[in-house]
Amino acid sequence: MVIILEVPPPAPTLISEGLPVRRPMYFVTLAKSRGKITKDVVEWIDKTVRGARNVKLLNGWWTLGRYDAVWVTEAPDEKSVIELFLKFGDHFATETLVGIEAIPTAALEK
Repeated sequence: MVIILEVPPPAPTLISEGLPVRRPMYFVTLAKSRGKITKDVVEWIDKTVRGARNVKLLNGWWTLGRYDAVWVTEAPDEKSVIELFLKFGDHFATETLVGIEAIPTAALEK
């Protein structure tokens, strides 16, 4: 059983007021095919991802090994990504990881 809690979106922030800017979240999704990956499945993936609300596909790879595909996405929250990849259940078993910045970008610029 999956329970999805409705959380109100955060209030918009304004740079001019000195408030922090909400940064997008990044997700890495590992996918294992439930069957043969056909041209129709690839077209379905493309159509589904392009039609996703609030989720932007940054990159994707077909892979050899334990998983058949890896997708990196950007979204404002976890709910948007969950809504997208729940649609993949007929074609793929997926595991989605939340990406957290390992080294602050400002530290790299010094």
